[in-house]
Amino acid sequence: MAFSLKALPLQLRRSVGLGCYLAWVYCSLFSCGLVPVVIRLCSIERSWVYSGIGEAIAAIAVIVVYALLRGRGRGEAAQHMIGALGAGCACIGSVLVWVSHLDISWYAALTVAGGLCCGAGLSLLGILWGSRFSYCDEEHIESSVPLSFVISFVVYFVLLAVKGPLFMVVDAVLPVVSAWIVFRPRCGRNVSADGEAVGALAHVGLRKQFSHLVSLFVLYFLIWFQIALFRVASSPMTYGGRFMHYLVPFSIAAVLAIAAFLTCMRQTRFLNFTFLYRWSVPLMIIGCGLLLIDLGIPEQHSAAYAVNFIAMFGVQMCAWVVAPKYAGRIGVSPFVLFGGLFAAEGLGIFLALTLSLPLFDVGAPALANLTLIATGAVALVAMLVGFNPRWLFLSDAVRRFTDAEFAMSIPRLACSACVSPCSDAGAAGNGVARSAAGGCASGAGANASGGVTAGANDAGSGVEYGVAASGGMPFGFASSSAPGSVARSGSAVPLSAGEELASIFEKTAEELQLRYGLTERETQIAALLLSGRSRPFIRDELVISLNTVHAHARNIYSKCGVHSQQEFMDFVHLDSREGE
Repeated sequence: MAFSLKALPLQLRRSVGLGCYLAWVYCSLFSCGLVPVVIRLCSIERSWVYSGIGEAIAAIAVIVVYALLRGRGRGEAAQHMIGALGAGCACIGSVLVWVSHLDISWYAALTVAGGLCCGAGLSLLGILWGSRFSYCDEEHIESSVPLSFVISFVVYFVLLAVKGPLFMVVDAVLPVVSAWIVFRPRCGRNVSADGEAVGALAHVGLRKQFSHLVSLFVLYFLIWFQIALFRVASSPMTYGGRFMHYLVPFSIAAVLAIAAFLTCMRQTRFLNFTFLYRWSVPLMIIGCGLLLIDLGIPEQHSAAYAVNFIAMFGVQMCAWVVAPKYAGRIGVSPFVLFGGLFAAEGLGIFLALTLSLPLFDVGAPALANLTLIATGAVALVAMLVGFNPRWLFLSDAVRRFTDAEFAMSIPRLACSACVSPCSDAGAAGNGVARSAAGGCASGAGANASGGVTAGANDAGSGVEYGVAASGGMPFGFASSSAPGSVARSGSAVPLSAGEELASIFEKTAEELQLRYGLTERETQIAALLLSGRSRPFIRDELVISLNTVHAHARNIYSKCGVHSQQEFMDFVHLDSREGE
């Protein structure tokens, strides 16, 4: 039977699609594959400089188009147009860059045109993939993104080994394959009817969303300024052919970066945007040290070049893991978030190469010193913004965002879980309460802010909640508190819908603690597992490593006699029914 991408599971298909996109980026802008004849040193970097400005312009244009079409129901058509335009620009740009090296008289003009087209394609397709991954759950993101990078590296290595016209043909096809895959069915998580992520910031103005992200954009600009500057400073001389010049540093960096990133994902206690500069700054300092020891050793340039690639791969992997999670949790528009990130990346690349290439041409030794200064600037700005570009899960503001996003997802989840149709839900059709008999009871309506308020059951003795989380099985818990409140220090204090739901899960976990001997940390994790939270979410929420989360989850399941999160939720559901 012939191979078909449609036959692949959705998660693997997305990894292949993003991998094709990343492979095209590396083949077109980070290798000698599109340089059939060496006309000038750093020839790829000379097209990369125009790619940077093209990337920034295209990203800003996407944000403007999104602002104009927002709320008009034309988002899907605009996305298809952006995808087709991105794939076309990428194909044309790759061909122009390759052809520009065949004749010195074509070089200058075609390098500019090819670079601009490649930059536009990079930005447009990247924003679409960022938007798609923003709709996926966190475990999907953290497993799919590293696999995408592995796929891209394998494709790159194979193509660079063959080189020649075949390299250019395959490279031009890669963005078309990626664009075709990007419009396959989405993952269903926190998506509104307009295809936007649902969350606390989803319905606020673009200016407020942008102001929420400006510190991140500044830091991302500085990091890519640093990476691009260091790339020129560490560029090895042309010795040993393309294998020693590009393939060996790239291969070593790819293996080390993937291994280190997977280790960090499991061991780190807080995987957020701060990881961008926690990864890049130390590596850049090491690379500057290699350059400053002796600038005349070509092999030392290759070692510094490999360090630069490790830093770049780590920054890219972190951005592709963290940014979709951020957009999904907080509800910021993926087009604003990824558009700003690609604009910042493009401007950083353009300014760094505009500054460094003239110095490279005259052989100025100041490039290593400039790179060291840029590395210090990244660390300084990180210090000034508090080492936290607005993604600290333990802060009250973000906890409110998380509660709002969770509460807004309850009606959709509950309706999908009910046995009987929810035809008699509240007047707004926006909320349901699960009755003891297992059917749908009206009484939970939408409040003014878009959250969910709880309705009392018929007996008036408590509140029943129906939640289908992480698999769709409904389960119900009865609360002895008055509707909309919980006892705190001897008094009833009104709570938000998200807080009220969280208190119910916490109370249920405390009952499990008494019955099955759970520890305090296991009780915290059990409450989050019952609410349907993923293990990456639990890691970031409790500031513990993913390995620690896995260990505690295994202990919880062992004590309760279950083997998975779904079994655990079903077990509690059945246990609560038996106790009624």
